[in-house]
Amino acid sequence: EAVFQGEVEDLLVNFDMLEVVEDAFEPTLLLRNAPLGCSEHFDALLAEVLSGEPSVLRLRGLLYLLLDSIITGTASAGEQLTEQAKRLLKNEAEMTIAQIAKKLGCSESGFRKTFREATGLSPVEYRLRYRLERAKYLLESTDWSITQIAEALQIYDAAYFCKMFKKHTGLPPAQYAKRK
Repeated sequence: EAVFQGEVEDLLVNFDMLEVVEDAFEPTLLLRNAPLGCSEHFDALLAEVLSGEPSVLRLRGLLYLLLDSIITGTASAGEQLTEQAKRLLKNEAEMTIAQIAKKLGCSESGFRKTFREATGLSPVEYRLRYRLERAKYLLESTDWSITQIAEALQIYDAAYFCKMFKKHTGLPPAQYAKRK
């Protein structure tokens, strides 16, 4: 059972099923001002369940499509842009901010403003903080050298990496690693 509140007044998806009894399965979907994709994905999921021999893999895929349509359907345009930008900032290290803005279909200044309003950080600050959090994890969980970690995070200047790490954590990476 999942309840979402926000721009959509109430959205309830109920898949409760205490025991499987022939012809007793009655899933319900209550949508008020929800996107059309939700009901389409729900109908496909229900059809698969009632098909007689549902595929677990297909059911899982249809459920994920339904949940994705709920999440993306209830988010504002700014929230959707911010979430897509976060994924790109984490995964596309070589993309510049201008390239990310272009890929998201907005101006660079508009992208920077929307992102800062949503996160409190500039896109560059967000990317750096994400990398430093990953660095903390790698320092704690691996025996990699500082250079290896910096390269894995696509920071190709180990001195810059050390400087930024110390600035944000208060400790140089080597001292941080000794704490594990």
